[in-house]
Parts: sequence; C-alpha cells; structure tokens
Amino acid sequence: MSKFFTRLCELLCPVKSVRKRMRARRKLIKLQSCNRIEIAPEDLMRVQLSVNGCNNVVRIGRLKSGRGRVIVMVHGSDNEIIIGDGCAVSNELLIVAGITPANFGPVKDVHIHIGQRTSFENTRIQTFNSHARIAVGERCMFSYGINLYQTDGHPVLSVETREVLNRVGNMCIGNHVWVGANATITKNVTIGDESIVGWGAVVSRSFPESHCVLAGNPARIVKQGVTWDANGAKYGYIDNEF
Repeated sequence: MSKFFTRLCELLCPVKSVRKRMRARRKLIKLQSCNRIEIAPEDLMRVQLSVNGCNNVVRIGRLKSGRGRVIVMVHGSDNEIIIGDGCAVSNELLIVAGITPANFGPVKDVHIHIGQRTSFENTRIQTFNSHARIAVGERCMFSYGINLYQTDGHPVLSVETREVLNRVGNMCIGNHVWVGANATITKNVTIGDESIVGWGAVVSRSFPESHCVLAGNPARIVKQGVTWDANGAKYGYIDNEF
C-alpha cells in the first residue's frame, strides 16, 4: 500500500505544479489587461502580485535559482516596480507601494528600482507616498529582518502653519552595499557605494561617502576605507588564518 501511495504522489505532484502555474498565468493575464507585468515564466511560482490600479509597470528580471519568493503589492496607478536580472531571494522580498486602510490610500508615480545581482534574505521595502523614489544599486546584499521605510506613515505638521514637514523624496542605496540583519533605513536617505550597514543600525540621515561602515542608532560612520566580499572562502576568512 505504501508503494502505491508513493507512486500516486509522484504522479500527482507534477500535475499540481502545472495547475498552480496555470493559475498564476491566468492571474498574470488578468493583471496585464490594465497594467504592464513582465515576469520570466520560470519564476511565476515564486512571485506573488497584488496590483490594485492601472498603468502600473512591474518588471521582474530572471531570478537566481532558489526557493524564496517575491511579493509585490501596489495600490494605485502609474507606478513602476523594476527588479534587475540575476537577483537572489533566499526567503522573502516584500515590496509595498500604497495600502488600503482609510488613513492611507492609493499612490501614483512611485518608482522602485533594484539593480542586477542583488541578494535578499528577508527584506521589506515600502512607501505610502506618491512620487516617492527608491533606488537600490547592483550587487548589494541584504540580510534578514531589514526594512527600507521610505515614508513616515503619517504627516508631521508645523503647529503655526500646518505645513507638512516630513515630505518623502528619494532613497538611494549605492552599488555593492551590504546591509546587516535587523537594520532599518528611513526616508530620503542616501548610502554611498561599497558601504556596510551594521547589525541593527538605524540609518536616518544620508551618508553619501563610499567605503564606509555605518553602525548604531542613529547610525554614524565607525570606519572608513573598507570594502567587502560575499565569498567567505576567499582571503582565508573561513579558515580564519592569521
């Protein structure tokens, strides 16, 4: 009996996989009727889309092999989410542009761009503001528990003039930046190329200088003149040679 059920599972699993892929394609076709969605056929099972609006562009380049998933949630119109080729997701990459609760609402003209060959373990990228910009460079490496929070969620006002003081503009993370676990990067921040953001750091102001280590809350430059390599087997690091 056990052999029978083993064989049955072997026969059914491909069928289930095909059915899931077909459902994903039907959902993609429905979304494309009002938006421009580009996802490699091989990655359909790893991408989850929720797009509420029209004239949005979601373009996800061919992902590196793995089991992690990409979730893109867009509430609004005329927004653009682009992920470059060769990006790796080992657990989850969540991208949110606009949400539905009454105190928020749809957004427009949001641009979120992620460069080629950038890797993510578990990262959330979000904005609730129209006209927001988020740019992540190429060959970056993001650990787990990371938030790129390009918003304050709610307006901060001048008591005298009622002017909004916390407008959202551009967030820019350079090329080959390593962001350590549980780090948070807040709105309108720039981080220079070849930099390292330490574990648990809160980066709330810009550090456009290259080759820096940022650490602390609020983050500050703790070391300069450095670079890094994702390959722990190089330079004798794993062997810990002196």
